[in-house]
Amino acid sequence: MKWIVCLLSASLLSFVATDGFARAEEVPAGDPEAGILVMKDGSRVDVRDGFEVDGRKVTFHSPSGVFSVLRASEVDFEATELANRPPPPEPEPTSVEPEPRPEPVLILTDATIAKADPDVISPRVTLYVTDWCSVCRSAERFFHGAGVPFRAIDVETMPGAQAEKDRISPGCGVPVILIGSESMCGFSEGRARRLLAQLRPAESSAEDGSRSSLSEGQEAASRESG
Repeated sequence: MKWIVCLLSASLLSFVATDGFARAEEVPAGDPEAGILVMKDGSRVDVRDGFEVDGRKVTFHSPSGVFSVLRASEVDFEATELANRPPPPEPEPTSVEPEPRPEPVLILTDATIAKADPDVISPRVTLYVTDWCSVCRSAERFFHGAGVPFRAIDVETMPGAQAEKDRISPGCGVPVILIGSESMCGFSEGRARRLLAQLRPAESSAEDGSRSSLSEGQEAASRESG
């Protein structure tokens, strides 16, 4: 079967024989911006400064500058067009707002500690945290909801806090939680509840001892005065 090539607008229309029937295939006039030719067998040919279609031929220069010719019937022009399309623009990164921190029962800093009355403010729970740590926010919400006073120390902004955290729990990230004399690397609500339960009886015993000593002192003073 004869090949028939006719010029239509900016494209060439060639008829390719397939199983005895003529199938119309649109062939572009060329692409001066193309960098790749895709062949119908799936292989790719790198080109420099695009290519041109001249009848049954595709002419181009190789990356090294050598003038080359291919049969137009061997080139997959649709795949070539897709391969040479510029990639879609990347979506602009969306800024993620930090999770709001709950208002804790008590946050102490070096400035407020100096003014605090030790008989009134004596938190036994200390959290070493950062602003970007979501687990830190979970721990703060837990202690806040439990009504437990705590001291939250930002290890990135408070001088010496990072070294103090590393001394308490070497090799641990954030949060590091100090409940009484026990430290916790990370946050586990179950373990926090157990440590708080151990802490409260000890504090109650100490308070009972102080009240007992005071009562004994008052009784002794009463006997002496009598």
